[in-house]
Amino acid sequence: MRYYLLILGLCLNGFGLKLMYQRISFLLCSKKTYGKLSGLKEWKNPARPNFTYYNMEIVFEASDGSEHRITSDTASSNKPTLPIGSLVAVRYNPSNPDEAHIDSCWYLWAPSLVFLLMGSVAIFAFLHPNDRPRPHTHHLQTHNPKTGE
Repeated sequence: MRYYLLILGLCLNGFGLKLMYQRISFLLCSKKTYGKLSGLKEWKNPARPNFTYYNMEIVFEASDGSEHRITSDTASSNKPTLPIGSLVAVRYNPSNPDEAHIDSCWYLWAPSLVFLLMGSVAIFAFLHPNDRPRPHTHHLQTHNPKTGE
């Protein structure tokens, strides 16, 4: 069972490092601009039909003058408080402006850090098992100093 924790931890850390590499690569080649919040995309999850989720829809202009529309990668069950028309920071790949994301710490770092944290916990559990042998009470002999038994 313990080796499953090691394998799981290594896989999760590997995936977290891959995500981090992709984010850093994107940051190095991307350009920052500002787009406008053009609307909200509402949707429901069939597994949780009582909740409505919202994704922001952003329109931005690339450096070549072309207009592009993106939908935020993350959804929220709380309706965003930004008014329509608000400026939102966007990062995009100049050679492929359709590859664009809202410029936020949450998008850039949270997914990789979550996987790295889960992987580290699994590896820690592998390295520090909690299955140390406990003394059995029926093997212990007690000695009563008064009776000598």
